[in-house]
Amino acid sequence: MFIIIKHGINYVTYAVNLATPESTLKRILKIKIKELSKDLESIKDDFTMIEATGSLANSEIAFIVENNYKGYLRIEDFFNLDSPQKKVVDIQYKKEKMTIDSNKSISEALKIMLNKHTKSLCITEKESIIGMVNLEDILQTLRLSKQNLGFIPSSRNNLDKRIIKIKKGKSVGDGIELMKEKNVKILLVYEEEKIIGIFTLHEFINAYKQYSAKIFDQNIETLMLSNFPKIDPDIDILEAKEILLEKDMNYIPVIIHDEILGILNIEKISEALLSFFGE
Repeated sequence: MFIIIKHGINYVTYAVNLATPESTLKRILKIKIKELSKDLESIKDDFTMIEATGSLANSEIAFIVENNYKGYLRIEDFFNLDSPQKKVVDIQYKKEKMTIDSNKSISEALKIMLNKHTKSLCITEKESIIGMVNLEDILQTLRLSKQNLGFIPSSRNNLDKRIIKIKKGKSVGDGIELMKEKNVKILLVYEEEKIIGIFTLHEFINAYKQYSAKIFDQNIETLMLSNFPKIDPDIDILEAKEILLEKDMNYIPVIIHDEILGILNIEKISEALLSFFGE
């Protein structure tokens, strides 16, 4: 049979011989990561931090590349930034390699992403960077082949149970400190015990360009997302991932009859796939 793979903005077919749904997924996970390679989105070290926000808003990580790989920034690097006009080169950015060889498999890419807590990797070939791959692209490949995969784990059993709330009226600075303390990337904003919105790193970095350092003094409800999709906890994890992608969101709380069951995120989806199929 053939599966369809997203390659950049195009779709190409890839031949796969299979016998069972489990073997289907395992064969897909063995496809070389270069099949999913797309143009690298990167910043240079002479960029200001404000200029770097565009790349960060999409993937929470921005690669610093100038002829060769130099390092990366995360949204967390903005938390203690004294001036948004500071150059990237003046920031103590991480120099750890966030790369994968082009001949490595999709499965190996997923494991690296989960181990290094990243949604993106630079793809290298003979030590030269030839492109990049995002977690969304990998999951989209699996989603396009869903009809051949048989049973897929449900979202209900693969939620992040760390539910951290912050009261309306608190500042963004308070929220960021709470995120750092609890090691989470989403807060549920509540008023009189009712959830009225969510605040994530996505909202933070999108607003940083407007508020700069003053962002930390803003009330959390000023930046929170009040309208987020309602998700059936029993849909499978690939369908849930599709909702995240369509809504351009990384985290969505799953709430049923005012009861918060947990947080849906693509990291948990990836863990579930690798665990379920014994990768």
